[in-house]
Amino acid sequence: MYNSFMSKIRRDFSLYWLITVCVCFFLLFALISRWAPVAGDDWGYALGGMWNNPLVKAIEFYQIWSGRFFSELWGFCVAPHKKLWNILNPLIFTGVLWMLMMHSGREKHPYLIPPLAVMLILTVPNGLRKQTYAWIMGTTYVLPLLFFLIYLYCLRRIIFHDDHNKYRRIFAGSLCLAVPLYMENAAAMIVGVNVLVCIWLYFNKKDKLKLMAVYTVISIIGTLLIRYAPGAVYRMARDHGEFRSLSLFGKIAVNWPQFILYTYTNNSVLTSVMSLCLMILVLKQKRTPVSVILTVIFAWGILQGISPWLYEVTGAGFFGTISDLSQEGSLLINTVMYVLYTCALFAAVLLYVRDTEKKWVMVLVLFAAGGANAVMLISPIFDVRSSIYTVYMFILFTLFLAEEITFPGLAEKGIVVLCSAVCILRAFGYYDMYHLVHLIEIKRNSQLAWYQVRPDAKDVYILGYPIDWIHSADVVEGDTYHEEYFKKYYYLAEDVTLRFYYLPEYTEEAILNG
Repeated sequence: MYNSFMSKIRRDFSLYWLITVCVCFFLLFALISRWAPVAGDDWGYALGGMWNNPLVKAIEFYQIWSGRFFSELWGFCVAPHKKLWNILNPLIFTGVLWMLMMHSGREKHPYLIPPLAVMLILTVPNGLRKQTYAWIMGTTYVLPLLFFLIYLYCLRRIIFHDDHNKYRRIFAGSLCLAVPLYMENAAAMIVGVNVLVCIWLYFNKKDKLKLMAVYTVISIIGTLLIRYAPGAVYRMARDHGEFRSLSLFGKIAVNWPQFILYTYTNNSVLTSVMSLCLMILVLKQKRTPVSVILTVIFAWGILQGISPWLYEVTGAGFFGTISDLSQEGSLLINTVMYVLYTCALFAAVLLYVRDTEKKWVMVLVLFAAGGANAVMLISPIFDVRSSIYTVYMFILFTLFLAEEITFPGLAEKGIVVLCSAVCILRAFGYYDMYHLVHLIEIKRNSQLAWYQVRPDAKDVYILGYPIDWIHSADVVEGDTYHEEYFKKYYYLAEDVTLRFYYLPEYTEEAILNG
């Protein structure tokens, strides 16, 4: 009875801890969403949604602009209502965090997994942060991530736990159609996962194969709808004719450096933590030639991830050399090393993860991580925001790894404190940055209000944001599309010249009094 009582107490405390972490996470994203400005594509979608029926406009864009039907619909529905997005954005990201918790299980380390997940989310590359975390149209990349995580959870319930809930099965099927109509590489990811699951079921659980085949067909239909949308075909021919004319290998050659960058080298913190978990997992096994090779490869992964920071702190030439090789050096060296690293990821899972469900889910997550970026090799535009699926699949993979490792009690408590401390420091960093962003927005709005009542002014001087803080908040020279909608959104005369100026240093005093 005593043991049962203590077990219940521990479960309750771990649940309270999870809820506390999620609430703090929600409040942080609510704050930065409130302080984030309307920027870039948001201007055009806000006006399009205000002036037109959002559904009709999304159907029109499917015909003339893009196959991302649900992304366009989101833009026209949400961009006109910034206050609505201020609530939806933290809810979506908290949903992503919750689904990561649901997948990882938190059975062995209920106090470690939540702060570890938050730490990895808050330490993503800066480009990914500014293009997806606090940008209305960037949320269109996050929504399919959330839906994919929900779909993957439904699949696990159906396949490994014999869940016969018909509503869950219907919901999973609807997600197979919805996810592809948000983003092209999300479409490829869910189709790839479905095909791999079908292959696994053929050899292991044929009774589930028919349902999975239906899901696969639905996801393929969604992918064809986004790939061959009239708008997508038209824009590809109009804007990317040169890239389209390249051979398959030519396209891959053009995008291969970005693939290496956005898959591994850009994600230094994530790569280091993932490699450390893998190395600990391998070291706890019986020593063999294979385990030694894997240990060396994962040690290299750790060194590659932390070398830029170590070089900055110590100035040691050795770390500088490693940093240069991983960040700017030989593409051939990086390719060879990361091919070996990828093979080592799969090998470690197949050799050392004992639980059948977790093993094959981890393999599936690795394929999803690689596939989401691999499909971008044949895309004319491969930007950092497209890598969000790869990054978050690696985060989920790292949480699975952490659950596989047994830490001594004191060591685990120390790691929990360390992860929590990093989360707090990153949260304060986000607070400081977005507080200054908010002050810049206040300053800009006062400047714009001044020019709105002076239509005779020919030059409009506007305080610009630091380039590494906010995505597309300033209009660059020659960007006629965003210039047009910036003027319309802020009620400026069409013939004015926009002149963005920047401060040598962005402090509260400099922003408000400069």
